This record gives sequence, C-alpha cells and structure tokens, in this order.
Amino acid sequence: MNQLNAFLEWVALATILILAWSLILPSWVKWYRKRSRAPKIVCLCGSSRFSKEFQEANLRETLAGKIVLTIGCDTKTDVQLGLNQHDKYKLDLLHLRKIDMADEVLILNVGGYIGQSTGAELAYANRLGKWIRFLEPMNQPSLAGFGFQP
Repeated sequence: MNQLNAFLEWVALATILILAWSLILPSWVKWYRKRSRAPKIVCLCGSSRFSKEFQEANLRETLAGKIVLTIGCDTKTDVQLGLNQHDKYKLDLLHLRKIDMADEVLILNVGGYIGQSTGAELAYANRLGKWIRFLEPMNQPSLAGFGFQP
C-alpha cells in the first residue's frame, strides 16, 4: 500500500508540474522572442491564385531576416489541386495555427482583393492582436467588413 501511495503522489506531482509548465512555457517563449535577437516570424495570407506574389513576398521577407510561414502550395489553385471542401477546411485551420505562431501577418491583397478565407484570417489575426501589414494600401471602409480594427 505504501508503494501505491508513493506512486500516486508521484503521479499527482508530475501532473501538477506538467500543467504548470504548459501554462508558463507559452508566456516565456513570447517574452523571450520579444527580448531576444530571434528573427521575427511573419505569416503570409492571401488568395492562392497569387502564386507570384507569394513567392516574391516570401523572398523579400526572408531577405529582411524574417522566418516566413506561408501556404502549403502556391503553384496551383485549390481547384487545380483537386481539393474538396473538407481538405480546404483543414488547410484553413492549419493556416490559423501558423498565424498563432507568427509575430506579424502580411496580407497579400493584390489589386485590393481579399477573399473569404483571407478575410477570416485577417479578422483572426486582428483578434489575436497581431501586427498586420498589407501588400497594397487599403482604405478603412473596405476593411470594416472583415472586423478589422486598426
């Protein structure tokens, strides 16, 4: 019985330490990244039809010393890749996780175009308080529909 009690106490202590670590680690990582010389992480958001702009932005941001998170495939549209709605949904969720990881978001609004998925990503990044930049200037009324608050 003593061995069982000792084991249960060890499990309880290990559980508490794991929970404490999971609460402390994200804030420590955020603090470290702000104060260190670690490169900024930028997430590119935009329509997959703008392959050339994704490639150019990726290179430009990389040469600026940033880590770039981008879409999984920028050589074909969702239709050309044969993606169904479920695949698109999973990729959209994955891109939101990339926004979670990023310090800033660059919206590739070529010709002022912001589609439904990009608009949702813009609103999500805004809610998280991410620094948001745009490839091309945008006016405030056109952004209001996406819940963007500068």
